[in-house]
Amino acid sequence: MRDSVRDTMLEVIEASLAAQLDAVRRLRSNAVQAAKPKPFRGKSQISMVFDVLSEAQEPLHLNDIIEGVQTRFGVKLDPDSIGSALTKRVVKKELFTRPAKNTFALLETGDAR
Repeated sequence: MRDSVRDTMLEVIEASLAAQLDAVRRLRSNAVQAAKPKPFRGKSQISMVFDVLSEAQEPLHLNDIIEGVQTRFGVKLDPDSIGSALTKRVVKKELFTRPAKNTFALLETGDAR
């Protein structure tokens, strides 16, 4: 009977150690995955437009902005979508102004009211 108690205790300890080892391995693999840098997602459409307008240093019509983004970044922008996004920024007085219909420019830092 003494051997059976000893065997049972050793089995319990072995199972406990196996579970602990599994837990350590899972933690280690999660730490490695968490340490991996996130992939670069690229520029937003607004930042691409900002770059095109910065390079132009003058107001551009929406079609010229779309063409500039296509040429520089290889991204085709939807005119309605980007026009709406730029208009929202103009209304909030963030980054862009609209000097004429469908024409956008960078908001000058001194012009912000």
